[in-house]
Amino acid sequence: MSENNAVRRASGQYIEIGNKKIRYFEEGVGDTVIMIHGIGQAMYTFRKSVHVLSEYCHVITIDLIGHGLSDKPECDYTIDDFSQLVNDFMYAMDIPSATLMGFSTGAIIALDVALKHPEKVERLILLSPGGITKTYPSLIKHLTTPIISDLIFTFFSSSMVKKVLEEAYYDPGFVTTDVVRHYYKVLSNKENLDAAMIALSNWNDEDIAYQLADVKAPAYIFWGENDTWHPMDMLELYEEALPDVYSATFAECGHLLHEERADELNKKLIEIFTINRD
Repeated sequence: MSENNAVRRASGQYIEIGNKKIRYFEEGVGDTVIMIHGIGQAMYTFRKSVHVLSEYCHVITIDLIGHGLSDKPECDYTIDDFSQLVNDFMYAMDIPSATLMGFSTGAIIALDVALKHPEKVERLILLSPGGITKTYPSLIKHLTTPIISDLIFTFFSSSMVKKVLEEAYYDPGFVTTDVVRHYYKVLSNKENLDAAMIALSNWNDEDIAYQLADVKAPAYIFWGENDTWHPMDMLELYEEALPDVYSATFAECGHLLHEERADELNKKLIEIFTINRD
C-alpha cells in the first residue's frame, strides 16, 4: 500500500468524551496498542506503522485535544490534560488495559498515564521520550517566548515547517513536499497552532522525571543516534531510572525515528507484540 493510500484510509472516526469530540483510527485485532503523537503533530506521524502492526495487534491512533481534527477546548494543555484524555478514551472505548506507544512529548504523556493508572498500562514503547531541550530548533523554542511567538503565529508558513523537519530527520531526503504539506496542514489551522504554543509554554515534566523509578510497566525505548532534539545522553537517564527497561538505537537516524527507520522499528515492535503469544 502506498503512503498516500494509507493516509486516505486512515481518515479515522470520532468519539465524544465529555463534551469533546476526539478523532481516532483503529485497525486489527488482539492486544491493544494506543499510539500517542507529540505536541504539534497528529496521528499522521504513525502512518508507516499503523497498517503493518495491525497484522499483529489492535492498533489505535488518536489526535490529542487541540491537535489534528479533534476538538480544541479552552484549557492549559498540560501533560495532565493529555494523560487524562488518554485515560478517558480508554474508558469510553472499554479498553481495560493496553500498550501505550508515545513519541517524544507523547512518550511523556504515556509515562504519566502509567504512573497514575498502572493497572491500565501493560507495557510502554517510548520513542525518543522527552520535552523541550536546549538543542531544540530555535523556532520551536521561540513559540514559548512572548512577542516572538506572536510574530511566528502571525507569519507561520510551510517554509518554517520545512526548516524544522530538516532538523528532525538525519536524512534530508525524507523532507518531501508531501510530508511538509501534511505537517503544515495540521499547524496551518490557527487553533491547532495556538494549542501547540500553549502546550509547549505550559510543558513541565519534572515531576514525571522524579517518579520514573515508580513505573511498573516494562518499557521499551528506541532512539535515533543522530537525534539533535533529544541527544543520546538523555537515553542513559531513562535507562538508569526505569526499573524494567529495554533500549535500542538506530544509526544514521534523527528525532523522527519512527518515520525515518520505520521498517527496522516495526520489526522490533512486532517481536515485542508477539512475545509470550501462544
